[in-house]
Amino acid sequence: MKLLVEALTKPPNLEDKNITLPKFQPDDANTDARAWLATADICLSDREIQGSKLILILSKAMKGSAATWFSQIVFPNIKWVEFKEIFISRFVTLETCAATLLKMLTGKPQEGECLAAYASRLFTLLMSRWSNLEKEEMVVSLILAHMGQIEPRLQRNIFAEEITTRCKMQRELMAFSYRKRSYQEMTKAVASNTHDNKLPKLSSGSTKCYACGKLGHKSNECFSRSHEKQQTTPIFEHPDTAEGKRAPVTCYKCGVEGHVASRCSKTWSVASNSAQPTVAPSIVKRVNVCGMKPVTGIITQFDSDDARPSTSHEDV
Repeated sequence: MKLLVEALTKPPNLEDKNITLPKFQPDDANTDARAWLATADICLSDREIQGSKLILILSKAMKGSAATWFSQIVFPNIKWVEFKEIFISRFVTLETCAATLLKMLTGKPQEGECLAAYASRLFTLLMSRWSNLEKEEMVVSLILAHMGQIEPRLQRNIFAEEITTRCKMQRELMAFSYRKRSYQEMTKAVASNTHDNKLPKLSSGSTKCYACGKLGHKSNECFSRSHEKQQTTPIFEHPDTAEGKRAPVTCYKCGVEGHVASRCSKTWSVASNSAQPTVAPSIVKRVNVCGMKPVTGIITQFDSDDARPSTSHEDV
């Protein structure tokens, strides 16, 4: 009876109902799942909330595809620790600490984001990422991220393996240096072999000179070709350009060889009694052509002679 009276007189605990978590929208490119989880952990870690109360609080924070995912993974009496493990396996990228630093060093502020907001976002990211790390792990991660900017091929090791101690970092870097030297030597060997393979490998017996047609030597080593080069060869003249083989030029006005009509002296010879130049008499050609006159007559019913067509020819 006493417990019943206390339950009726005790005011309801409204503190849990007033908890509001930040919205989580995984469809947004700027959403950081790790930062949201760290913020929600601050709000719920010191409270023993589980079951339906926790489901109601989290359902208000999940948006977009996260709301659909949340309705599929909840179960009775779920606890915050259990939800964190499921959330990390679904939304949080399991990247190394050095990879996080490398992304931060190569990143830039977003469009419209001031430097103060950018610095605050980086501070929150590092605090949430380094919350459970030791000092040695932080130093090793910072060194690897810095060296990843110097040697891009080291980035694969940074993203693939978690390096937490100094000894492990030294072993990894020594192995990487050895692989790098081996790779360079192998690249040089392959390049030299490729260059040698491009050259034709012909035996001396099968080599044929295309200058003399004999086997056993190349054209640049041909003795007969070098002997021919020492002899003086006559200069080849094209028949069109050689002056000795040109046909004589004949003037078509006066008929004299040796000049063209435009330079004919008889055309512009000055007469003795005239101040004007006289033109040489040109040859007139007469052509006699016979032709048929067109029909000009009209046929009548009387068939007179006047209506008959006349056919004749004349000289033109």
